[in-house]
Amino acid sequence: NTCTVASYYWIEPFAYSTQVQTIVATGSNWCESEVKTPFILSLTGAGDFWVNEEKITVTESLIIDSELMLAYTFNNGIYVNKGTSCVCNMTKLMLKPQNNNLITKSNGINSFSLTYRPTFFR
Repeated sequence: NTCTVASYYWIEPFAYSTQVQTIVATGSNWCESEVKTPFILSLTGAGDFWVNEEKITVTESLIIDSELMLAYTFNNGIYVNKGTSCVCNMTKLMLKPQNNNLITKSNGINSFSLTYRPTFFR
């Protein structure tokens, strides 16, 4: 009997920047990542918000984590699931890499903060 040793190819994981980037203005915003990148979006108010072509509709102030696919609030140290207060396709909520990302909002959204950690190939 002979024994065949399989060849294994290791795929290095992505590298994440140590500095978090934050977008607080509407319009065209550059993303320095090399791959599609999830984000955390904090919205104050109720209405519609767009990241590129993807529409997010919220009925109250929320935090949306597109990596974990969660919508929640954080009050007095407690996370509260608010998935029914948000309508969107979270699988498509990503920033385009090495590109301008168009951020727009309706009048009902008073303020927002979109944070992401730039992602690169190793």
